[in-house]
Amino acid sequence: MLRKPGICQKPVITLYETPAYAACGIAVGAEPTGVQPGAGTPENGGVADEILFGWQYEVLEENNAFYKIRTHYGYEGWIAAEEYVSVESVGDAGVRYDAQNSGCAMQLFQVCQNIADVLEAERVQARRITTLYAGSLIWAEKDSALGDSNAAARLLQPGWRRVFLPDGMGGLRKGYMRSRFLEPCQGQERWRKWALQRPEETFRESIVQTAYSYLGTQYRWGGKTACGIDCSGLAFMSYFRNGILIWRDAAIKEGYPVHEIPIEQAKPGDLLFFPGHVAIYLGNGKIIHATGHPESSCVTVNSLREGFTFYIESISTEYVRHSLLVTLLATGIAVVVNTIFGICAAWLLTKFSFRGKQILATLIDIPFSISPVIVGLAYLMTFGRLGWFYPVLRAFNQHFGTDVRIAFAIPGVVLATVFVTFPFVSREIIPVLNVQGKDEEEAAALMGAKGFTIFRKITFPHMKWGLIYGIILCTARALGEFGAVNALSKTRGETFTLPLEIDALYMSGTKTSITAAFAVSSILVILAIILLIARNIIEHRGKEKEPKGTR
Repeated sequence: MLRKPGICQKPVITLYETPAYAACGIAVGAEPTGVQPGAGTPENGGVADEILFGWQYEVLEENNAFYKIRTHYGYEGWIAAEEYVSVESVGDAGVRYDAQNSGCAMQLFQVCQNIADVLEAERVQARRITTLYAGSLIWAEKDSALGDSNAAARLLQPGWRRVFLPDGMGGLRKGYMRSRFLEPCQGQERWRKWALQRPEETFRESIVQTAYSYLGTQYRWGGKTACGIDCSGLAFMSYFRNGILIWRDAAIKEGYPVHEIPIEQAKPGDLLFFPGHVAIYLGNGKIIHATGHPESSCVTVNSLREGFTFYIESISTEYVRHSLLVTLLATGIAVVVNTIFGICAAWLLTKFSFRGKQILATLIDIPFSISPVIVGLAYLMTFGRLGWFYPVLRAFNQHFGTDVRIAFAIPGVVLATVFVTFPFVSREIIPVLNVQGKDEEEAAALMGAKGFTIFRKITFPHMKWGLIYGIILCTARALGEFGAVNALSKTRGETFTLPLEIDALYMSGTKTSITAAFAVSSILVILAIILLIARNIIEHRGKEKEPKGTR
């Protein structure tokens, strides 16, 4: 059996379960070497694991052009022989480089940025040498301010550090990385000792934060990077980047610092094992895990149980709070505007005869005959960048130095809400006033009463119950409006109303967000119940104050 120590010199090397593999996919981020895609496929198995730049491994077996290797954390798989680089050729290269070039003290660092470029110079416009992933190990200067040993002494640009990559020929290639993308590493052989030096609470918090850094990363079987990761890869990398080596698979393996405890004792950072799956516990019944489920297929946060705490958290997010404020604002303005218009329109249509009376009555009913979606698009074609009113709006802003917007802004949401709720108040009042007739108003006028006095003393008391019903209907319709405001509101957290926020949560597709959507929808239900209770209370008190025999 071979015992050849090696080191990964590519951004990622994929380990396969069998010697046969797709040659063009052996190294994520590497350039294909003349091999056509689909030239080979795994036989009786696929991807087993990924190892990152700077990680050590040991060759166990040779099979033609393939090596069976074991990583420093005990996982085994097959790679192409061309992927093997001996530790002897680069493992002590840093020491030799330092000896040959005094003034450049080197240290092993770990990449802490999910994706980080190595550039030819310390500027963002420089040519990219390679791209490394979080957890990669790389030699770099201890102090980036030290002078270049091969040239005249100079200082690096602030925020940069000089790094060294093995060239596969016993030497090192110089490059540059952002300093904040690197953190000191104690080396693979002393990994566990480093982790135990920190307080437990600090360590657990760091585990959780590391897991959160992969949030939203797509699910990839055998993956370990921000390009794709699986459940055990997420657990492994969260611990690895914090100095603890655990088994790479979704199981508790003897010899690794993982042991079983009761679920009641679980703390943030602990691992939760399910059949064929592993997750990281966040506390308060929540977990973070990489799941291949069709609803998410990414690193996501879920709850072990959705209780009252989850409900409160769902309805108190920043997006929900802002959408509720937008909804209440649009509803309040729509109710005030339509109440004033409804009273005036109903009074004119039932108590007076004038030219254009039928036209006014027809205009009131237009929102009933037009789809709200069409209304939203009509506003968009009027006030949007291609609309006929936009030049007027732009000229106004230029003249007064303002930034007034209607489309995709709060005013557009308000206008759409006002339009769709336009008829509700007037259409509840008009039948009431038609039944009342004009006799009482005409008698009061003959007795010398003024117009406003007639309205206040005679007309309004008759219409008040119809007015209350109309306001309730208008409010309910405004709270639930979706189609019109959806066309004019595209920014979550700025112009979204509550129905749009519920739709966004539901359409995200994850189990947690769908549950949250139902939780947020309960706000609308509660508001509707409040409206009904208020209506009944007002109606009851109004009937008590009516003189006996008037009904």
